[in-house]
Amino acid sequence: MTLPPDTDRTRYRLPYRLSWIGSEWRTHDTSQGEFNYDPFAFDVGMLGAVFCTEYQHLCRRIPMLAPFLDRMTTRNIPKRFTAAEALEFFERFLPRIPTTDLHARYARDPEARESDYDVYDRWKDLPPDFIEEWKDYKEPRIPLRTILLRWLCSFERMAFIVPAVCLFFYRLTHFRSRTSALPYP
Repeated sequence: MTLPPDTDRTRYRLPYRLSWIGSEWRTHDTSQGEFNYDPFAFDVGMLGAVFCTEYQHLCRRIPMLAPFLDRMTTRNIPKRFTAAEALEFFERFLPRIPTTDLHARYARDPEARESDYDVYDRWKDLPPDFIEEWKDYKEPRIPLRTILLRWLCSFERMAFIVPAVCLFFYRLTHFRSRTSALPYP
């Protein structure tokens, strides 16, 4: 999809159903009843999910992967890396990794490969001082509300009903806020 050059990428959104088109690699950006999504953040999240599947088990050996992967896949979309930010972060920490760690052969970890990117605990074996230093990047556990909405939206019909209800209430609250600003005689 090609956008006009003057498109404001920070405000550009697409309907949620378009996020379902494509490969098996998906983030959960539209799994909780969202009625639209940010395609640029979605792409970074998808790349982060692919990286998690392949490399999240290496966080024990390369701790900087934990904040990097968490910030690429965070549920808080405004805090998620843009593609340029992810590249800049990666390029900053890459030189600090010993070349022996970069060239070492690593066995695959079935637990890490089978775990969803947003469930696997990449921080569990990291030093406490490292965790403290990078705590702003650490993704919190999935809230119960999100788990329930994902479960509800896992049913075929509910995947269409919940976003419609969310959109209705979004428009209702925004309509009320716009009309409350009108001067009444």
